[in-house]
Amino acid sequence: MADKVDLIANRSMTYMTRQLVAEDPFEAKPREAKILVAIGKARLVGAAAPAAKPKAPTPKPKAPRGKPAAKPKA
Repeated sequence: MADKVDLIANRSMTYMTRQLVAEDPFEAKPREAKILVAIGKARLVGAAAPAAKPKAPTPKPKAPRGKPAAKPKA
């Protein structure tokens, strides 16, 4: 029999009738493990957690068109 590969789920998913949530450890056959890692569903045990995508900076609100904003009096 082929050896098993230790993996950690990156997100919720079903694998071999098991409901997994993110960070659940599980075992898979080497061929299946390679596919799960390639499509981003799991990572190898000991591998770093996937980096969070950086948020895009929030754009500054634009002044409404028409009359210019009144300047505050000092």
